[in-house]
Amino acid sequence: MRMMRLRNKKGFTLIEMVVILAVIGILAAVLTPMLISYIDDARQRRAESDVRTIGAAILAFNKDLRKWPIWKSTTASDPVDVLYSDAADAAEAEGAAAKGFDTSSNADTLENQLITNAPDYSTSGKRKWRGPYLESIDADPWGHRYYVNAKYLHQSGYAAFVLSAGPNGKIETDGDPANLPTTFNGAGGDDIIYRIK
Repeated sequence: MRMMRLRNKKGFTLIEMVVILAVIGILAAVLTPMLISYIDDARQRRAESDVRTIGAAILAFNKDLRKWPIWKSTTASDPVDVLYSDAADAAEAEGAAAKGFDTSSNADTLENQLITNAPDYSTSGKRKWRGPYLESIDADPWGHRYYVNAKYLHQSGYAAFVLSAGPNGKIETDGDPANLPTTFNGAGGDDIIYRIK
């Protein structure tokens, strides 16, 4: 009787296993591109949101102090270099120098201006630093820095914008001042921008 019970218990046959694996493979082949598309869309939306948030923080800073966050000290009169990033060493951006962005290490950081008040702007009086204007500035969804062509914030006749280099990590938007009239609205390549002014 015990032998009879063991014979009645069946496992999966080889054919059943092949069919199950084929179904799983087909589902994976169909669903993977959709999931990747959703992930890519989410990264794109996050980068768009981040550049808007950074741009809004810069505008709030300007509203409070009536100056742009481009000075290394409160007594400085020459703007920092063109490129602003979330870290002083911005050389990692491929194509930055070729597109007119300065990647020298003496560019100030957005953290210093918008989060920590490193230039030591006044925190009292009518025109005061009311920050922090952001909690933090993380890398974009592809692990690259965000950039601001900050030198043009105080110059009329030129566009200023926050930029993410996009999925390929290469700055493809032209940063040459001759190519940045106030009518500038479009990003180059897969760059994601938010125009500040």
